[in-house]
Amino acid sequence: MTSHLKRNWSSTLNEEEQQRNDFWYEQKKRLRGFKKSFSGPLSNRNVGLETPPTTPEKKGKTTSRDLYSHDKVVRRLRFTEESYSPYNEAKKAFLRGSAADLSNQHYLPGRQREAKALEKFIIDALHKIQSTSMYISGPPGTGKTAQVNAILQSLTEADIQNKDPASRIYNMDFAYNECSEKRTVRLIKINCMTLRTPEDIFKKMDDTSDIHHANGSIQQKEYVKRSLGKSSKYDMTILILDEMDSVINKYQQTLFELFSWASQLHASSESVEKPRLVLIGIANALDLTDRFLPRLRSNRINPKLVQFLPYTASQIRDIITTKLYNLDSSITTQGDNRAGLPPIIHPSAILFCAKKAAVSTGDLRKAFDIIHRSIEVTEEMTMKRLSEDKFKSLTIKTAPKVMIAQVAKVCTSAFNTDYQQKLSALNFQSKTLLCCLFKFEEKRKGDGTEPVAKKSSKADLSINTFFEFYNKFLKSVDRMISTLRRGEFLEILSTLESSSLVNLSLLSDNSAKFVSGNPISRGASSPFKHMITFGNYKISSNIPREEFMKSIRSIELLMKLMECHQ
Repeated sequence: MTSHLKRNWSSTLNEEEQQRNDFWYEQKKRLRGFKKSFSGPLSNRNVGLETPPTTPEKKGKTTSRDLYSHDKVVRRLRFTEESYSPYNEAKKAFLRGSAADLSNQHYLPGRQREAKALEKFIIDALHKIQSTSMYISGPPGTGKTAQVNAILQSLTEADIQNKDPASRIYNMDFAYNECSEKRTVRLIKINCMTLRTPEDIFKKMDDTSDIHHANGSIQQKEYVKRSLGKSSKYDMTILILDEMDSVINKYQQTLFELFSWASQLHASSESVEKPRLVLIGIANALDLTDRFLPRLRSNRINPKLVQFLPYTASQIRDIITTKLYNLDSSITTQGDNRAGLPPIIHPSAILFCAKKAAVSTGDLRKAFDIIHRSIEVTEEMTMKRLSEDKFKSLTIKTAPKVMIAQVAKVCTSAFNTDYQQKLSALNFQSKTLLCCLFKFEEKRKGDGTEPVAKKSSKADLSINTFFEFYNKFLKSVDRMISTLRRGEFLEILSTLESSSLVNLSLLSDNSAKFVSGNPISRGASSPFKHMITFGNYKISSNIPREEFMKSIRSIELLMKLMECHQ
């Protein structure tokens, strides 16, 4: 009896255990299938969900609807395809990156005198294989860089070996005293705005810059110097330093050495192989070599100076008119007056734009921007007035011309003195920064509430000093207004400067040395302590205080900042 009960009890346990095992086996099987069909961790709500017996597969069928939708997507992605407009070619001609008119022996319009001096300078140096230097100065937009590139292109385009610009070695053909000559030249173009330190110029000049130099920049500089000698595989090296004022620091050692290499200083030293270097520096400052490189004159190094003056109204008018004539070769100045008129833009509108640009800055790029925008305004007006079919039937000859009204409208926006219109487009942070700028100027000049201890130095007006004031002032007045990081702060300043609401200019003192700002290196003996950065620029407001107060009357936080006396 006992054995029978014991046997039944054990059999009952075995059956229950078997059922329990079967139950957990099914659960594990479900979970295993669930993990295969889904990636990622399991949550409580997912446990127990059954998966389909097989994973659904996409069929490789294509219906007519799929083809139609595919074509629709393709058409939508072709964003580079432009619709026809008689104004398209004219708009392209006045883009800032458009090609210059070099039909007259690679001389830019209005720059024949400067171009001839530059061409003669380069040809004489190549003929004599003699080191020399030139400094080209002039305001922005006067064709300095474009003219240098055009002259060098005219000297290199004739030889088929010059098809590989990556080698930087060119065969330059030129005529000297009615004799044809050829020189093998290494051409190096450097935009100094892309460099962090002046010593980076030697890295750009070093063909083996990827090889580690044991003594760092010193040995690299000596290697570059030796590579410019007679034993090099080319006759001369032409070095173009664009925006040269961007690498000026307190000591000027790098630029002084480059100008000395491109001079006769090494002629008396027989132990040192004389470099063969033609140095062409380009910058905006008219007297940069005298003010910031005084050691050149004391060492009898006198670079040849070429100055590019701002474009006059007649020069700007001729350049714009020539570009318009090039759009249609059938248009000539002979015959009746209508045949001699340029397409797209009326001559009176061209003259109006030229005078506006010449009076303001003489910047040709600014005139191109005005013409480009005026063409867009006229195109938009024509598209609204005409049907699509009539608009597409227009040609460059029959299209409505840009008149003075359209140019005047664009000029009003470009040279706008309507401060309220400019201020209304600013966001809160931009207006806050302008508030701090007014208070910053009050503190530096003295607002009459307290005596000024001493006259503020120019360093007190730099962007670096203003940034420090901006952070302290906002935190002391109202912590509800968050301060910007330095990068955001500089970006807004650049936007305000482009809108002509603030002025930014380089700082310099009476001793012809740049005023120190935010140093790259904190060490007192570092040669980069006074390196020019964006923070070294002088900042000042370019808007009347009364006009700014009108624009912020409804903003209590900003009024609180302006009324604060600290």
